[in-house]
Amino acid sequence: MFMRKIKLPKVALQKIVLFLILISGVIYIHYTWIKFKNSQANEALQIAKSIEAAFPKEELKMLEAKPTDIDKPQYQVIKKALKAIIHVNPKARFAYIFTKRNGKIYFFADSEPAESKDCSPPGQEYTEADEASYRAFNTGKEIISPPYTDRWGTWVSALIPIKDEITGKTIAVYGMDFDAKSWVNSLLVEVIKSSVLIVLLLLAILFLFRIKDKNKILKHDIYIQKQAEQALIESEYRLRTIIEAEPECIKIVDAEGRLILMNPAGLSIIGADSMEQVTGQEVFKLISPEHRKAFIRMHKRVIAGESVQLEFELVGLKGGRYWLETNAVPMEYHGNIVHLAHTRNITERKRAEELLKNSELFLKETQTIARLGTYVLNLENGTWTSSNILDVILGINTDYDKSTLNWTSIVHPEWRPKILNYFRNEVLVRKCKFDKEYKIIRKDDNEERWVHGLGEVFFNEENQPIKMIGTIQDITERKHIEEELIIAKEKAEESDRLKSAFLTNMSHEIRTPMNGILGFAELLKEPNLTGEEQQECINIIEKSGTRMLNIINDIIDISKIESGLMKVSLSETNINEQIEYIYTFFKPEFDGADKQLSFKNTLPSDRVMIKTDREKIYAILTNLVKNAIKFTPKGIIEVGCNLKPAEPKPEHIASVHDQSFELEFFVKDTGNGIRQEQLEIIFERFRQGSETLTKNYEGAGLGLSISKAFVEMLGGKIWVESELGKGSIFYFTIPYNGGQEVMDGIKNDYLVDAKQNQNLKILIAEDDKVSAKFLEKTLALFGKEILKARNGVEAVEACRNNPDIDLVLMDIQMPEMDGYATTRQIRQFNKSAIIIAQTAYALLGDREKAIDAGCNDYISKPVKKEQLMALLQKYFKKAKNIDPNYN
Repeated sequence: MFMRKIKLPKVALQKIVLFLILISGVIYIHYTWIKFKNSQANEALQIAKSIEAAFPKEELKMLEAKPTDIDKPQYQVIKKALKAIIHVNPKARFAYIFTKRNGKIYFFADSEPAESKDCSPPGQEYTEADEASYRAFNTGKEIISPPYTDRWGTWVSALIPIKDEITGKTIAVYGMDFDAKSWVNSLLVEVIKSSVLIVLLLLAILFLFRIKDKNKILKHDIYIQKQAEQALIESEYRLRTIIEAEPECIKIVDAEGRLILMNPAGLSIIGADSMEQVTGQEVFKLISPEHRKAFIRMHKRVIAGESVQLEFELVGLKGGRYWLETNAVPMEYHGNIVHLAHTRNITERKRAEELLKNSELFLKETQTIARLGTYVLNLENGTWTSSNILDVILGINTDYDKSTLNWTSIVHPEWRPKILNYFRNEVLVRKCKFDKEYKIIRKDDNEERWVHGLGEVFFNEENQPIKMIGTIQDITERKHIEEELIIAKEKAEESDRLKSAFLTNMSHEIRTPMNGILGFAELLKEPNLTGEEQQECINIIEKSGTRMLNIINDIIDISKIESGLMKVSLSETNINEQIEYIYTFFKPEFDGADKQLSFKNTLPSDRVMIKTDREKIYAILTNLVKNAIKFTPKGIIEVGCNLKPAEPKPEHIASVHDQSFELEFFVKDTGNGIRQEQLEIIFERFRQGSETLTKNYEGAGLGLSISKAFVEMLGGKIWVESELGKGSIFYFTIPYNGGQEVMDGIKNDYLVDAKQNQNLKILIAEDDKVSAKFLEKTLALFGKEILKARNGVEAVEACRNNPDIDLVLMDIQMPEMDGYATTRQIRQFNKSAIIIAQTAYALLGDREKAIDAGCNDYISKPVKKEQLMALLQKYFKKAKNIDPNYN
């Protein structure tokens, strides 16, 4: 059965067509409304997104959305960019950036000039923010807000979250406001256009209904296509305008690394005159060889879809080298994924960083050399921080509790109240800067040090102190130098005074014998003198000449000593003969006087010959005897010498004179004696016991200083023991250098003495087993019983349990308790035992420290048998010499 072909009337068909077209038109208008609305929204979002992608995020990170941002250069960069955005987007009224803090919206910056009433300064709260503003921040999604009204008007806003490239967290929202009325009017215009188009279309259909229907569709398609092309052209124009207005480099690179687009700022960096010069060129060639591989890796990651940041060095077309920082993101461009990058020139920053690094290194090295440390004292919570150099100065480590209490505990107790009062009254009350030199006690070694503190206290708006920043410099060496300079100055002044007194005295000393010589020479011319009177004049002239010669010899000797021309001449010398000669020489002066001269020789005949400077020994003894005669109106003067063990010397000051034995000479008198305060200066140049003595006693005051110089040249020392009104004993020593046979004979004598002292009870306090064994074997000849202790505690206990111990060999470096502390404890209950300190250090001052601790003597390691036997001979050949008043 065939269906009948229904043929509608033409008019009905036209009506149906028109009705359908009308219905289609209504649908089209609605569709146009929705489409244009979405298109308009997408366009706004696309513009905003492209702007956000090129936005200077690093500058944004430097802002805090606070009023203080207005003075930052980053704020000005962002402000300028926002103004440029509004300039190239006339449809937009406002461009701005805001953030959310504590649930509220605050502005970073907007596009309005600072003088505009519509300007929103940094840190201003956006109290009228709509729900979309919060939603854009909270969700991190792009939003076109519905029309809303605030104090500036009614707006439709495109809101684009700005996210941290590392954490992905929304740090701000970029917004563009479009006037809602214009926005809606644009939609209405498009709807009206669509309506007019429908009407025209209906009219055209009515007019051209009988012409091709397809013609009408083709025109419509062409119209739509042109609209899309125009929109694309406008969008690209706006993007290009934004890119060209950007003050920093923006570039687009294709997947192969060829340059598609670069703004003028970028062209300036690479040294290109125009875009045509570099279009299609490979950007990799512009990267320095050191960074090229890293840049290529970054480019590949961007094309693969990642966002990457990189710092690298670029070599421009004209040879200039620049450090750049780029933020690159992938972007679709004409259907292809390209590399879009925002690049900034950081050359100055890199130079500044290098300068800062070098400056910090220089400062650190300078502070180390100057021993200058820095600190920050928090006066609100009572804590402080310090540099490593200051920690070293104070003797603290990183674990030290840096509280105010512990700060003041470092200050020396004598200085603590002074510094606290100075800080309170001068620094806090009068608000002066801290500037004080004071002493501290280091925490690690309890050493006293001088420091110079500088600092300044900062106060808050309520005038309350909040912190103090300053430096502390170790000036101990400077203080020592200052003290030495003061002493040197005093010595120089004293020396000038003494030299003046010396010259005055010398004038007197020279004129006096000259007066005798010239005066009595004149008297000899008298013709009526008897033979006896003439002989008396001649004797006086001879004595005056001798006195003059002695003065001249003293001056010559002291001059040679001062200029370093005095030499030592060694020869074989008989010491006994020297002493007897001195006695014989001076004996006539004692005949008929109220004083006596005697000598004492204790050296046997086989030990009297030594190698020394005979003339200097003679000069020393002569000066000392002359000195004794001068200050002994009546009484006894005795001269002599003894052979005794030499005192051990620290190894680092040992000389060729060091031997196991030495000769000790003495000149003893029962004369006037010397005041205690004069004992230390008696051997100085131009001194006598007192400068006033030169008025009562003849002499230039050079004899003792010459003697001291000669003794030291011979490797010995000189000293005096005296009590005012009871007399003096002058001692000096020289090394005993009697040849190997003589030395062996002395050692054998001591071995014989050792066999006679085998009844000693000895304690060896030594933690080293080898050293203890050596001492035990060496002392076997001396001891009836040898005890051993491995540390200081055991040594104290052994002495407490054995009060009859004769000898203790005390190692200074022992565990639990060192030798000094051990000796002090032993001396509290045993003052009779002989304690000899032994140490491997043998430094200058060790012997004095040992004696101060209570030791009788000192010997350095490695211990030599000869030295040890000499010490035993010294203390056990005669009664033990212990001060009963020792405490």
